[in-house]
Amino acid sequence: MVTEHERQTQPMTMRNRVRWALVLLFQGAIFAGWWWISPKGFPVGHSHFWANSALPVLGLLVVIGAAIGLVRETRLPRDELLVTVPGLWIGAAVMAAILFSQSLLKLLLVAVPVLFGFTALAWISLRWTWRVVSVLVVSIIVGGFLAFSQQGPPATTVAHAVEMPPVPKSGLSASSRYELGRASFIAPAATIYLPLENAGVEIDPLLSFESRSPDRFWTIFARQQDRVGPQRRLLGVLDVAETLTAFYQTDFESRLVLREENDRSYLLEATAVLPEAIYSHLNRYCHLWLSTSEDVSIVFSPCPEAPIDILPVDYPLGRPARVAFLNEGGFHVVEARSGEKGPFKELASGSLKRGDPLALTFVVAGRPSLRCELLDWSTQASFDLSPTAGWGLPMNAIEFSRNEAGCGIWITLAATSVGRGWDSVGHSSGGYRNRIHVELLDHSSGDR
Repeated sequence: MVTEHERQTQPMTMRNRVRWALVLLFQGAIFAGWWWISPKGFPVGHSHFWANSALPVLGLLVVIGAAIGLVRETRLPRDELLVTVPGLWIGAAVMAAILFSQSLLKLLLVAVPVLFGFTALAWISLRWTWRVVSVLVVSIIVGGFLAFSQQGPPATTVAHAVEMPPVPKSGLSASSRYELGRASFIAPAATIYLPLENAGVEIDPLLSFESRSPDRFWTIFARQQDRVGPQRRLLGVLDVAETLTAFYQTDFESRLVLREENDRSYLLEATAVLPEAIYSHLNRYCHLWLSTSEDVSIVFSPCPEAPIDILPVDYPLGRPARVAFLNEGGFHVVEARSGEKGPFKELASGSLKRGDPLALTFVVAGRPSLRCELLDWSTQASFDLSPTAGWGLPMNAIEFSRNEAGCGIWITLAATSVGRGWDSVGHSSGGYRNRIHVELLDHSSGDR
């Protein structure tokens, strides 16, 4: 009669051992790759510490232990270790189906074949004892946690009650370009152009979403129509008393007011009302573009003694990006290690609290040329940790870089363009306001 010990230590067939060896090689590569590319620097209490740092290492140890069991031809504890592989995939697939139903089609193309193959192999080759079943249950729970950790956190931008009077039924102009003092307003693109002494600047202050998620998952899995969202339409422009007001509609209403204060000073006010939270990977609260071949630096008002040069940036790796952000500890300017990926080295810092205005002075060819004061950015920015940046960086960011044509500055309240991944983060439902006081520092007229 075959004893229980003999039955549990019967060798696995060579064919199944080869199959499991390939599975372990595949799963080990996934664990190692995930550990290598995923962002780090999260506190122990953050889900991304466990998903990105702890669990991949634990998974590699399990794979190594199972491989040793294959070599030794013993079922104890080999089967318990091997069953974790299909368990993780089952748990992740079930949780993903629950949380990410709108992104599920692309997920199924990957998950179903792998899940079916691993489960079938486990069913025909493992000895199903209570210990194996117990480990399977635990690994399913861990797999569910891994999928759950990839859901965008609740939106933490600070929306406000914004007054949005009805769009006028008459008196709107349909022209595409308007002139207001030195400013040119290109209405369909919601862009204001201003000439500088050594450059030109384009400002787009409207809240815009470029890479969305319908279910708070990675935007790379979203359908094209969900990721891009509806196109923004210009409803018309009201031109009254040296003030231009443009009205726009997408899946939310927005408008832009341009007011000339004098021949060198303008006030821009962009407002938007989101009827529901929008989750995205890429978006912009404001975008500026300086057309110039000259050297450009930025002086941030919290750290006026530390001008920051705008330099070229490589992607995904190479010359490091420079990023500014605001958190509970104040305002910081940092430089990435490679591309836009951490760890990050601090270049400058200063005091700035929520609700304080932030001024950016652009120095072109060694001479201050433009000053933009953001009156509302700090009030509405999210201070929560970015799931892609790591190393203590929040979701809000001011990114800046240059190429041969000029310099770009991207300002966000909550986004994941810094770091690794396509995670989505949210803008809360409600109103957003972006007032920018723009001053041209025109040296030709003797101003400094």
